[in-house]
Amino acid sequence: MNKTKTILMSALVAVAMTACDTDSKNERTFSFPMANYAAQAGGEAAFSNSATTTRIDYENSLGEINYPTISLPNMSSGSMKISGLKLSSLPKGEGLQLSGTGVTPVVNGATSLGSANVTAYFKGYYNGYYMIDFADGTSVTSFSIPLNYFSTTTVTSANQNPYTTNTADKNRYSVIINAEKKTANIDILAASFADKMPSMNMRFKDVKVLMNKNSVTLEADELIPVTYNSSNLEDPQPKYKITNLRAHGTPEHGMSLTFECAGTFHVTAALVDVYTNNQQ
Repeated sequence: MNKTKTILMSALVAVAMTACDTDSKNERTFSFPMANYAAQAGGEAAFSNSATTTRIDYENSLGEINYPTISLPNMSSGSMKISGLKLSSLPKGEGLQLSGTGVTPVVNGATSLGSANVTAYFKGYYNGYYMIDFADGTSVTSFSIPLNYFSTTTVTSANQNPYTTNTADKNRYSVIINAEKKTANIDILAASFADKMPSMNMRFKDVKVLMNKNSVTLEADELIPVTYNSSNLEDPQPKYKITNLRAHGTPEHGMSLTFECAGTFHVTAALVDVYTNNQQ
């Protein structure tokens, strides 16, 4: 195996998709769910949740993306397959990229949408992002479900010195988008917002989602978080009421998140796909 192929395969192992089939040592197919935003020039949009499969051909450094079902403007449900994408590694070992300029996706067995420019990122901690721009102005943006992030979380309040956590075992975030409902749940693994606050698994439910081309915005004026255990049993926590939650994310830069907890703690979190020992 040549050096380039070894680097690509090592990067893909780091991405660790939620499910995979190994066809041979030179090819692999990954399957995982996506939240999709599709828009036409002029503003009409369609939202859907769907499975996707991605086939990687290491021998030829090529890839293929297949949507068995997807909602597109003026099409309630169809399929889309994109072949001939070039495979490369992202900088600093952050994952892989598939890209193509002027490729022709097959949509419902036809090519009516014409050629497209495609970029797909497979980054770090299980995250995938697809951006597809057709020549006629139609675009498709897809985000993996869930989006999993490491964080640098800083908490300020009138009653304590600023409190910051940036270790891999504290304040890890998962954003689970339901594109059809335009809502998301935000799970925080080992949430800890103060020195004496015991770590807990915390969930913010039914947060409003705005999906745009290449970005996601989350908003909630007020919500009651729940804690959950290994059996996913939920327990409401009104004493930790969350207010003024705002978040914004892009494939290139992860996500920024702010909210108030219990009317006392102001939480600011920088969320990243890939953990490093020197998160800022």
